[in-house]
Amino acid sequence: PSQTILRDDEGRIGTDASGLFEPNPEVTVGDRVSAGTELGTVYCPSTFEERQRVTTTEVGVVYSLTRESVVTAGEKVACIAERA
Repeated sequence: PSQTILRDDEGRIGTDASGLFEPNPEVTVGDRVSAGTELGTVYCPSTFEERQRVTTTEVGVVYSLTRESVVTAGEKVACIAERA
């Protein structure tokens, strides 16, 4: 297998809302994404109402992505890096 070297320049994606985070099933670790790609959605834990769609702010490779989890506002749910 080939090795890919990535450079992380603070490509951390956080949430503005607290709740249940459900990742986008079409995005996985290792995927190349563009700015605006939807990484997942935060839902209210009691009503399941959508609170926030989490999107990327830059182009890069997803090297970390939270799976189904409870998150708090400001918590990191993904990391994006550039190819070195």
